[in-house]
Amino acid sequence: IDGDTASATVTINSDDTATVDFTKSAYRVDESKGVLKPALVLTNPSSTDITLKVRDNPGTATRGGDYGRGTYSVTFPAGMTKASFNVSITDDDELESDETFNLIINNGSLPAGVFRRNTG
Repeated sequence: IDGDTASATVTINSDDTATVDFTKSAYRVDESKGVLKPALVLTNPSSTDITLKVRDNPGTATRGGDYGRGTYSVTFPAGMTKASFNVSITDDDELESDETFNLIINNGSLPAGVFRRNTG
């Protein structure tokens, strides 16, 4: 082109994604254990740390009475695909039936390219 140069910028869009989910669909813990250690798994590792939030949804168990706080911060260190967190379980002396609560990965806390597994 007669010594003139033309240029164009090329952006390579990353289509790498990861899905996050619990390692189990249900957990059981004796209240005498004092702690539950649920774990999350990523389908692909990241080159940087990934931190997300997990929240609870009380069922028959009572937040603050039967188990600890309601929001948990979970960090996957760079290169790792599994991370766990602690949920405190209260050992009381009440004669009662088994109690339940749900743990939910908070969609609003997921970084770009990380998606919650579609459960429904």
